[in-house]
Amino acid sequence: MRLTSDSTGTSVTLAEPHANYSKTFNAATASANASSITDDIKHNLSGEFTGLQKSVDQTTGIGVVDGNPHAVTAILADDAYTNFGLNAALPAAPSAQIGAFTIGATAGGGMYRTGGLDADFATLDLTFGMRLGNRVGLVFSDWFEYGQVGGDSRYLGGTNTGLPISIILPPAVGASGIAWQITPWASLGGGGDPDLVLGGGVAGGGATSVVRLIHGPLSLSIIDQGSYDTGFNIHVDGYHFDDKVDQWIVKNGVIGAYTVSNGFFVDAGASYTDFLNPAGVRDYLSPTAGIGIAWGAEHESSFRVAYEGDFGHGFNANGASLQLRLGF
Repeated sequence: MRLTSDSTGTSVTLAEPHANYSKTFNAATASANASSITDDIKHNLSGEFTGLQKSVDQTTGIGVVDGNPHAVTAILADDAYTNFGLNAALPAAPSAQIGAFTIGATAGGGMYRTGGLDADFATLDLTFGMRLGNRVGLVFSDWFEYGQVGGDSRYLGGTNTGLPISIILPPAVGASGIAWQITPWASLGGGGDPDLVLGGGVAGGGATSVVRLIHGPLSLSIIDQGSYDTGFNIHVDGYHFDDKVDQWIVKNGVIGAYTVSNGFFVDAGASYTDFLNPAGVRDYLSPTAGIGIAWGAEHESSFRVAYEGDFGHGFNANGASLQLRLGF
């Protein structure tokens, strides 16, 4: 985006060559002109700068809604991958009781670098799960992220609703066997960066499959997930955000865990994420390693401290999280 002005600031031309857009603003004073330009950007960005936000998503690592590991579409996918696969919010159990439920909270944060810009972020995820039967459950997950990219603040949030279905129930704690759970889920989210006038809403859904191979204290989980998101307009505090999202995301990963004794465990794994449609960070690797403790008759409660990272072309992130799950 380019601004050109006369010496007084009372005549200013705003142009965006990539969007084939140019408009001249005239006012009695420079301050009045600045106010007019700000209002025009806030209210008419979607119509007048068609394709600008999509270009940011598809060519940079700073898009708010799509195209990088800290965009809304990617966080929705990662939230589902975590809560329905990596560390299930409602773990499959060999003898679950109908009506039993779990609550959980995960807090995290870290920093990343992309396109020469340094960024910080803080996250919060809240979950609630309830068993509808021995093999079926219902899980709600709400997440929030606050970030600063190059000094500009951004706000993101969303929710996933999943229906975990146990195809093969796991063996009792300490025994060996195999478990398989599939979770179809629906998602809704959005975000905005008022300083960059970027943002929008996202709706979609997907499915997560997790196969666990268990041999006594050792386990290996193989997680596969696919999801689709589409965008819609949102209006917040006078800003009109619209990002024409049309994105498929595939995530595949593994995590191995070893229970040392008395519920204490260590784990390590990684996932690979691929945006199937154009994205600023087309694919990336996300390693994780954690330690924690699980308790309860079926280890339905747990506490985990973990390292988490995201590494793609022109994008490097490092962070940590604390996760608490309580089963009742």
